[in-house]
Amino acid sequence: MTTRQFKYIVTAEKILEEYCNKLHPGDLLPHPAELCEHYNVSMITINKALALLVERGIIKRTPRKGTELLAPVSGVQTQISEKKTILKILTLEKNNWSFAQYIEGMLQKYCNKNRKAGYMIIEKSIRDYRDAVGQDDYDIVMTGIWTMREFITDPELNKLFRPLNDMPNLWFDREYYISHVLRWCGLKDRLLALPMNFTTVLSQYNLSYPGIDQEKISEQLTFKQFTRLLQDSVQEPSMHSIASYPFFLRFTMNTWPILIRRFGGRIMSDDGSRCLLGSPEVIEAIRYLVELIFYQKLCLPIGIAAIKPGYDLFNLGKFLCTWQSSKHDFSKSPFKTQLAPLPHASGKKENPIWIESLMFPESGKNAALAIDFVNFLQLPQHQEEIRNTCDMLPPQRGPLKKHIKKMEKLVPGFEFYADGLDKAEPLIPFPRYRVMGIIHEKMYPTWLGLETPEESCGKIAEEINAILEKSISS
Repeated sequence: MTTRQFKYIVTAEKILEEYCNKLHPGDLLPHPAELCEHYNVSMITINKALALLVERGIIKRTPRKGTELLAPVSGVQTQISEKKTILKILTLEKNNWSFAQYIEGMLQKYCNKNRKAGYMIIEKSIRDYRDAVGQDDYDIVMTGIWTMREFITDPELNKLFRPLNDMPNLWFDREYYISHVLRWCGLKDRLLALPMNFTTVLSQYNLSYPGIDQEKISEQLTFKQFTRLLQDSVQEPSMHSIASYPFFLRFTMNTWPILIRRFGGRIMSDDGSRCLLGSPEVIEAIRYLVELIFYQKLCLPIGIAAIKPGYDLFNLGKFLCTWQSSKHDFSKSPFKTQLAPLPHASGKKENPIWIESLMFPESGKNAALAIDFVNFLQLPQHQEEIRNTCDMLPPQRGPLKKHIKKMEKLVPGFEFYADGLDKAEPLIPFPRYRVMGIIHEKMYPTWLGLETPEESCGKIAEEINAILEKSISS
């Protein structure tokens, strides 16, 4: 008799397939007595099956509470007779993060190659992410720019992660990465993050739009000139049609702070200790955006941020211009595209940027397997998949140079994006990721016109500064 034939193992695999792969973290499995009846087995068999799932880290049994699913287990195959080494990975909600979706896809490929490996992805909310890092033995933590900046600058958080140059057998060469990635990730010569993607915000012009003057699109475009470009190029508005808007802004938590900065304002102080949302510069910049919205120059898609701008949003090719993340492949836009830097107020040519990355907690129990997986990610064919499957760009010089050369032939103005990478600087410093989430949520009444920037920004800044003061003092 082989191990595969034991009844409790067969039952555990059925529970895994029927319940664990379909429930959400925190959901309870049926009572053991119900499982006995459902599978027509004894209580002894059910208890041994549940014990096996506990051993694999899939479920947790608590007296008087029940049997709780710990995490999604899509990377743990339904046949568990052979014990697998499970990579435990922390991420923000996957549905809202293409980087996390890409990593999960690569984990599935990796586990198909390495039959002794499985994975568990634990999703945490924005507000719980920082505190979750030190509460469990994660092997890999996925970070975006908001979380990563805090992880590498907060000394208490910083010491929770392994420096990459202290991880044996990891394929990592400082000379192979573009310089700004090293500036972002370095802290006292301890390189703590492995960036897998970077992006910024650019202007994308529809050269097929009626009345567009291509000669006016340049790196020197100011906000006043940009507004005039909208006025001169707008079509006759049609009632009840989104096509009457000549301009689209993908208004996510990452996008509008970059715009405000380009306008000459800063949401946070350089040291991250004060919220400057109520400053005259920020209020003026926000008022500018609001005016674009309410004079039908700017379409603000609240609630549809998941739609990729520049593809076929409402009516094909109806937008003169979009401000958006540059993660997607501009050559696939439905209209002839020209890229340009964001219009500016002062002539400063900075290009704020953010990075998505992987980090490795010291508490992880499977460092060797985590290293092997990251090496798997860095294979040339998988670097190509970063571009093809989820609109991401690698930070390594070779693959990046190859992609830029290809894109410059397809998209006029792509050199602005390439140049921006070398001019990049950190986005917005602040001590807690949740701060930006609060600001983003509380700004919605302003974008909807329910409050003026003067009314809302000062109040939000006071609330955020009270949170920051409490955080710093504690």
